[in-house]
Amino acid sequence: MQPVEIALLFNGTPDPVFDHLAGALNARLEPQGLTVEEISPTAPAQAAFRGGGMVLEILFSPRPLPADSFAGAMDSPISQPFRGPLGETLTRHAAHMLIRLRRDTPPDFAPAESGPQTAPPQATDALTGLRLAHAAAALLAQQYNPAAVHWRASNQMLTGAQYAGLWNDPTPWVLLARARLLAQPDGDSETPRRTLVLEGCESLVGRRVVFAGTDLPPDVIHAAALSFLRHAVETGEPVPHGHSFGPAGGETYRVTHVAPGDIHPHGAFELSAAASDAGTTPGESARSPGVNLFPFDPLVEADEDRPRHERARSLAIGYLMLVLLPPVGALLMLSNAIFGSDGWRTGVLATAALGLAMILGAYTFLNLDGGNARIYSDASTASVGAIAR
Repeated sequence: MQPVEIALLFNGTPDPVFDHLAGALNARLEPQGLTVEEISPTAPAQAAFRGGGMVLEILFSPRPLPADSFAGAMDSPISQPFRGPLGETLTRHAAHMLIRLRRDTPPDFAPAESGPQTAPPQATDALTGLRLAHAAAALLAQQYNPAAVHWRASNQMLTGAQYAGLWNDPTPWVLLARARLLAQPDGDSETPRRTLVLEGCESLVGRRVVFAGTDLPPDVIHAAALSFLRHAVETGEPVPHGHSFGPAGGETYRVTHVAPGDIHPHGAFELSAAASDAGTTPGESARSPGVNLFPFDPLVEADEDRPRHERARSLAIGYLMLVLLPPVGALLMLSNAIFGSDGWRTGVLATAALGLAMILGAYTFLNLDGGNARIYSDASTASVGAIAR
């Protein structure tokens, strides 16, 4: 099992206390049949737990992490819609907390030079380790509300609010493997075909999961690839070569087992869209409860040009408003920095601000004009009265 690290990033500086974490962890891990016990931490960790043949360590630091530790972390499709606020957090975070998981190697354990070796008690696989690390990170995130979370095993960055949606999920499949979308020009269609690669699957199923070039939406092929990964991990057997799978009444996908080669050194499970009547294969159903579930949130299409166009459009509107209405322009620039660039949202806010300014201007002008007329009228009446007297 490879070591696992999850980093929680904070804009402020919390004062963490880990006294009751062991009990909360055991309550959360009980359905998985796993328990941990608190042990004395070794520097620089402030808390440590042992269970399932693993050691979980927690390290808190009132200092930010170096920028190079996040290289490529925001290239994942799950980060694209939130590049603005994530970039601000990476630049300005003041403290961090690391959750580290490694295999337990007792100091007095020395493997024999020859003969069979005994594995540590309760030896576990990579999936159980990832679940344990996630359980600790979710509990700490609930308590201390981080601004962002860096899942280092797959090098994916997500906001604290995004991670909150995964707190109650014992296995955050969307974080276990990183999705990479590749556009492939298609001369017969105006829409480029896409290939999705799930990177980091080797430790779970021995090879990558690839969805071959298709014009299906990215969220659909991502969900299909994750569903295949989930089925293969939970059952211990991937969908067989040449078989198909998919949700009842929905799209079905054919599976091809690709042998190791130059492109995929460890081989690959290649998925492709199948005919609508290909839900089963001769002699054996290709569907299973593990494959039929698509519980993953849709992803925003990771088109490289789209974020650039959105940023350019929203910045242009923001700069224009800085000239016309400086306070409003400053607020629009700030909202784009916090919530991410969105040309539609910026345009609507700018239009509303201009409309409100015009209404207020007209109201003020009309009131001033009416006031002068009344003053003149009153003065004339007074003068007439004086002459009459």
